[in-house]
Amino acid sequence: MDLLLRHRGNGRKLFFLFASWFFYACWDWRFLSLILFSTVLDFFVGSRIHKSIAKKTRRLWLLLSLFGNLGILATFKYYDFFAESLIQLTGASIPLIQVALPVGISFYTFQTLSYTIDIYRKQLVPTRSFSDFALFVAFFPQLVAGPIVRAREFLPQLEPNAATPTPTKVQQGLSDIIVGLFKKVVIADTIGRGIGDPFFENPEAYGTLGAICAIYAVAFQFYGDFDGYSRIAIGCGRMLGFELPENFRSPFTSRTMIDLLRRWHITLSTWMRDYLYFPLGGNRCSPKRALFNVVATMFLVGLWHGAGWNFPIWGLLLGLGLMVSHLRENSRISKGKQLSNSMGAVLFQRACVFNYWCLVGVFFRAQTFPDAMDVFATLLRGPGLQFDPIHGLLTIACIAWFCISARPDKWLEEKLISISPEARGAVLVLILGFVAAVQTSATPFIYFQF
Repeated sequence: MDLLLRHRGNGRKLFFLFASWFFYACWDWRFLSLILFSTVLDFFVGSRIHKSIAKKTRRLWLLLSLFGNLGILATFKYYDFFAESLIQLTGASIPLIQVALPVGISFYTFQTLSYTIDIYRKQLVPTRSFSDFALFVAFFPQLVAGPIVRAREFLPQLEPNAATPTPTKVQQGLSDIIVGLFKKVVIADTIGRGIGDPFFENPEAYGTLGAICAIYAVAFQFYGDFDGYSRIAIGCGRMLGFELPENFRSPFTSRTMIDLLRRWHITLSTWMRDYLYFPLGGNRCSPKRALFNVVATMFLVGLWHGAGWNFPIWGLLLGLGLMVSHLRENSRISKGKQLSNSMGAVLFQRACVFNYWCLVGVFFRAQTFPDAMDVFATLLRGPGLQFDPIHGLLTIACIAWFCISARPDKWLEEKLISISPEARGAVLVLILGFVAAVQTSATPFIYFQF
């Protein structure tokens, strides 16, 4: 196995490719056909775009990729949602698909689209190897929940002279996996089972303090769950000799909404920026149009996350927050002012951004819009059922660690890298032991549903 992982030829790549297909097929082998369809379609389309000279022909090939990929995504992710909405509005008889959403479809669809769009923009030369492209689409560590990888980042790592696993990378990868497991099982799952899930299942039973604690807790639940998966994926990639892009960068230490969105789900934010916001005109247009582009992009980010009106509302509110942040920043720049670095100003700005993120996040966590309204009503209820002190202290500890401390993520990573491999292995065993002790049922990663 060690020789296979270190091998620079096709054997190593084919092993990873079939392992990735097998990994996905273990969830539902029927949906493997969707990955194969997107792979064949965009491998062929990318080649045709590159060979075509006429701009009209190139555009037609690109449209084929867009309609093919987005058509599949829209059918499985949005058809039933919009059909049910029309049924409620008109009473019409519309057939429903009622099929489970293929896991990871939103992520690998964006990956394959970035490939054809980059070729159309002449920023990328298509690969001649179908197996290389297929591995880029299906690489199992990040296949089902990101990070979203681009071909120009991944394909060069498949070249014969590319790096292979080294003891240093294996140690770094193991540290990433430990950090990811800690965030997932110790923070996200503990807070989710103890605070977030019980509250959102029955918010009417809780009082104001319970609602505040739950809204804060859910922010850390989602952060620990999603960044936990991203870290595990990055760590697995490193142990296999691949570098995957960073997906989170201490987002809750941000002082503006602009900065927070640059640090949260980085690969999606940059994808939307490069392939949606910039084509809309970005900020290279009138100030009003630029602000519209920001809000429109975030609205579509919300729609990407799920089929339900609460997700577009969540995206729209984030867009409005970004719009206000842009207006304040433009005003500050025009007056020649800089952000104050005093401790009071920094903490106040972080608190404003974090609290807005948490309140808007209610629409993301709630199942429906009325459910979100019930949560906001609970904030004004007054006395009621609260959470036990242990979970309350855990939430406060997360605020202190992830929102107030200067380097919340780097500290843990540096500590793990500085200790011996034996001690690192002991930490991993302790975390796995914690999982075995407290997990009574499987807790899937939240972003599997997107």
